[in-house]
Amino acid sequence: MHSVRPPADASDLSISANGSPDPFGDSFLKILPHPDREHVAIWGAAGQDGQCLFWARRDGSQIIVDHFGNRDTTTMPSFNRSGDRFLVVADDNELRQYGFPQGPLLGKMQWPIDDMDNQIGDMVLFVNFAGALLPSTADRLYLVDLTKMAVADEIGIRGHEARRSSENLSQPERVIGALFRSRVPAPPNRAVTSSPSISRFPSVLMKSR
Repeated sequence: MHSVRPPADASDLSISANGSPDPFGDSFLKILPHPDREHVAIWGAAGQDGQCLFWARRDGSQIIVDHFGNRDTTTMPSFNRSGDRFLVVADDNELRQYGFPQGPLLGKMQWPIDDMDNQIGDMVLFVNFAGALLPSTADRLYLVDLTKMAVADEIGIRGHEARRSSENLSQPERVIGALFRSRVPAPPNRAVTSSPSISRFPSVLMKSR
């Protein structure tokens, strides 16, 4: 644990301030909110050198910064609604679920699709307590059953089905954003459809909490 005094301008906060460690020396920092409004997540990224996570919170006149584990290849975290769990993609091909703030590791999933053009993406988002959305490098979107840590199905939005990259696919962030803005998943026979190309994965029905 490292304790640093906050700068006069909070936008100038840096992991390297007053001796707090930056394992890569000159990381790009992104600050993300935590659901409890007491913490923030700090993602430090240094390209191919690696990426790591810190949790920061204010304690009186100090900002307390804790380094999460010893992970040096991780995406930005996605927290569940209560903030006691989070998801990351780690080591380039594994989805992991941890308890907040320092674990334990609650589950992990190796990317199951053996296709170099369709590998695990660099972001993940909770849907509810039992499900998450995980895009791929081929701009496809998968539903993960977090109770089994397994891909349950592929998600398609009618009118926006997966196409070749030359057909100007929407970015997965836009697809995920559209799903989250709706708040309630659409019935399977209306807006959300499964892809027959991965019919080997069983469908899963999950109720939103």
